[in-house]
Parts: sequence; C-alpha cells; structure tokens
Amino acid sequence: MYRFAPRPGCNFEIPTCGSPYLFCDTRVTPHCVSKIKLGGLCTGFEGLDACFNSICVAGRCIPGVTPAPFVPQTALSVNLRGQIARQHASRQFNDCFNRIPCCEQWAKEGGCYTDKYHMAKFCAAACGKCRPSYNISNECNDRHVSCKQWKNENHCFGNSDDFMAENCRSSCGLCGTPKNMDCQERKSLLKKLKQSGPEMSNK
Repeated sequence: MYRFAPRPGCNFEIPTCGSPYLFCDTRVTPHCVSKIKLGGLCTGFEGLDACFNSICVAGRCIPGVTPAPFVPQTALSVNLRGQIARQHASRQFNDCFNRIPCCEQWAKEGGCYTDKYHMAKFCAAACGKCRPSYNISNECNDRHVSCKQWKNENHCFGNSDDFMAENCRSSCGLCGTPKNMDCQERKSLLKKLKQSGPEMSNK
C-alpha cells in the first residue's frame, strides 16, 4: 500500500511551507504555492517570499537577497499586524511613467491641457496624473527596475524604444542624447495617431 506525504499547508500564524521550493500565499486564504523562477512574473506577490533564490520587485523575480527563514511567533499583536500590512503596501509597484521622451517638454508647452486625452495616457507623470517613485529631475537614471533586463532582451530599439528612451536611458546608453531632440517630429506622430486612433506601444 502506498502512503502519501500530507499536503503542505500554512496559516497566518506560521506562514511557511517547510520547503525551499514553496511559499505561503497569505493574500486571501493562506496556502502553499510553488516559487517562481528567476526572471519570472510575480505581479501581486511583492513583499512575499515568492521567488526562488531571488526577490519580487515591480512584478519580476530579480537577483537579490531572499528573505530570512521564518521564525514562528506565539502571536502577533494588532499593532504589529498593522505595521506589517503597511510595509507590504509600501512595496507595491508604482506604475507612474511617461511613455514618450518628449512628455516633459510637451507638458511645459501646455500639452496637458490642449491634448488632455493623449497626454494623460502617455505622459501621466509629466501631467501630474500620478506620483512617480523616481527622481524626475535626473534624466540619466534608469527609472524602472527591469531596465537592465529589457536592455539585454534588445528592447532599447523596436516597438518599445520610446518607453526605453524615457525610462531606461542609462541602460540604453542615451545619457548624452537630449530627450527633446526629436520632439517636433514626435508631436507630428502623436497628431497622426490622434487622427487614426491606433494604440501606441506600452511597455
């Protein structure tokens, strides 16, 4: 007769599954789930030990120090539970990016008011529609955590080049190229898109 090992389980008090290949998903009803491999998508699992030998940042499993092993506690106070929840919320991905290198220039020219629809869609950060988590005054820094990976996947050119030229300037080697160099040409393109209606590429 075969005997099967009990199915791994976990709970809020002991959020561990007893295996380095599993993690406890405590977002709703705690249950054990297989960890995600390096480079895999982990959207929604930020703050959890969801990535195998890596960490979940901005929806991707990237190299980094994994969380320390869980040490069971007898009970968590209400205050401590609230503190943990706030810390988890603060690590959530902030999707506040301009998607065209000329957004800041167009915003200065009043584009946020003269073309509200497209500017809000492609230039949310420049038009103040959201609050970015990066330093908007530094044009050379990579603004997205996945820039280096996307650069290695050749996204600096092609369908994503506008997004990369705005948010991954360091990885794409564009720090010496002014962002507003082709703004008039890009504005003409935006007008054509406004007339025809197709979606611009979003990273």
